Amino acid sequence: MDFLSRWLADPDLSLLSDATLRLARHVPSVKSSLDKLLEDPVQRALCGLEDGLDAAEQVVQADFSRSDPAALARVVRASIALSENNRPNGLDMGALETVVEGDLQWWVPVARMHALQDLQRENQARMDSSIQDIPYVFPGDLHLLQVHVLAIGERVVPALHVDWVRKLTGLVASAMILDCRSLGLWFLPLLDVLDEKKLLRPIRAIERARKLSPGSLGLAALYLDRLGQANASMLRKASPADLLLLALGQAADLRRSG
Repeated sequence: MDFLSRWLADPDLSLLSDATLRLARHVPSVKSSLDKLLEDPVQRALCGLEDGLDAAEQVVQADFSRSDPAALARVVRASIALSENNRPNGLDMGALETVVEGDLQWWVPVARMHALQDLQRENQARMDSSIQDIPYVFPGDLHLLQVHVLAIGERVVPALHVDWVRKLTGLVASAMILDCRSLGLWFLPLLDVLDEKKLLRPIRAIERARKLSPGSLGLAALYLDRLGQANASMLRKASPADLLLLALGQAADLRRSG
């Protein structure tokens, strides 16, 4: 019996993260099981459950000022759930991006939603991504150019020159540690368009990184799996949360390709 089957037989809800819920949305058997177990409306929305999405529409109308980080996080999480289920949320994403700009957890997903909502935001990202000037980024920081690529990369990178893609990948890949710490799934849509060779070292470096979250190693292992690379070394210190995230990602991939 594989890990996912064992977990379904006796679900430990403490292993769930927003990332696992977003992946579970694509795995009917898991989504059906979670429908009976989840109570929090935002978690239900992230899993794609209809009543949770209805509740999420109410959540995003809350005040999203920085003065209440918990409320801000809940608004962003609910917005992500609605966006991934193609549901409008009525928020001004430009205003929300202004609020979260510089935030290492929320800036990228909000910028991505903003670019989907606003063609001007997408065009700005396209223009900035084509200017061949690599900025210096302090370790642990996020630069606007990195955010641009993570927001619309799958739509703009294929049109760029291969040498610039290689350099751009090197810049963006330095945000891999932030993605894995926050379990943001930022790179999941971009693995097919960025330069694979430039991605592998930052992904493999997660194995030795500090301040990881439960699931961080699982996300890095999922990225390696997506790239057709061995991930056994990454899993030597894997926790159940890592194994669950990886198993859900693989199950979601299998269903999409089946």
